[in-house]
Amino acid sequence: MVIKIKQLEIAPLSSMYWHGRGRGIRAGDWHPQQHDSSDLIMAARNGQWITRPLNNPLHIQVTRYILNNPIGFGLFQQDRRFSNYEGLTTQYQKRPSVWIHPLNHCSFLKINNV
Repeated sequence: MVIKIKQLEIAPLSSMYWHGRGRGIRAGDWHPQQHDSSDLIMAARNGQWITRPLNNPLHIQVTRYILNNPIGFGLFQQDRRFSNYEGLTTQYQKRPSVWIHPLNHCSFLKINNV
């Protein structure tokens, strides 16, 4: 039996963005910012770097990117100051960033940001 693969996902990442820097819905929360990652960053072999800030829209939103000759992509927590989160137990300023670098050359990469 042969099963046709419709979509192969390599390196799926998970993160959370509630609110911060004027983006997202505070919904009565008193913290200045609450998120695991602030930006999606992508890099191509031609020297192009693309940064897209994460958001928390009212309705589900999918943004798709196609990156030609990728070096890699990742989710980054750029702000590292406690005073911008004020979460004694959550410690969002210490959340790790992640960078995915393909081991073999690939001609393009599709990234879906939900």
